[in-house]
Amino acid sequence: RNREKADQFRADNQLDAKQDALVGLDARLTELNRELGAARDRGGEQVEPGDRGQGGGEAP
Repeated sequence: RNREKADQFRADNQLDAKQDALVGLDARLTELNRELGAARDRGGEQVEPGDRGQGGGEAP
């Protein structure tokens, strides 16, 4: 019985960790979509992978 509780506790912790990772990935996806929308609003300028829109001295 204690083993069952330990196994359940371990499984719950793994699920919590996976959920936290998914929440983080969702936040990153939201950020990337916002950056993509901003790039499109600037007239379709080419955005290089990894470009965070902070270079070039241009105003946002």
